[in-house]
Amino acid sequence: MALSGLRQFQETLAERLREATQGQADSHLVFESGGERYLARLQDTSEVLPVPPLTPVPLTKSWMMGLANVRGRLVSVVDFSAFLGEPATVATPQARLVILAERLGSHAGLLVERVLGLRGLEALHKREAAAGAPWLDALYADGEGRDLRVLDLAALAASEPFLQAGI
Repeated sequence: MALSGLRQFQETLAERLREATQGQADSHLVFESGGERYLARLQDTSEVLPVPPLTPVPLTKSWMMGLANVRGRLVSVVDFSAFLGEPATVATPQARLVILAERLGSHAGLLVERVLGLRGLEALHKREAAAGAPWLDALYADGEGRDLRVLDLAALAASEPFLQAGI
């Protein structure tokens, strides 16, 4: 019974992702990591899936969780919260792997606490430019006043800290 509910959720999310990519150009995937909410351009992601089995990679930083086989393709799995210096993501049934689009040149996925859905920027209020890391683009607030940070996945995938997973 729970398996059919999960399957229905995944099918619904996949359908919404397909509709969003055909619709608005500014659709963003909303997810939580390290207690923060993030917006990532839907075009910069290829899929969202439950966390598959991981194979650890020796001599890597603690945020490098390992490799996953996603439909015959090896994907480096990065705990996004730990990468940002926050506590590691706890493996729960809501945890997801957000796979970066292949066009970004990185066979990587971000382990996040949970995916909250899709949003367009027009429904949000821009607060300010995000300070700090070059992959954080802007800060928005939703209708309930919760902060959402725009995550530039292309800048993240090309950044030196993200590319240097070895110790």
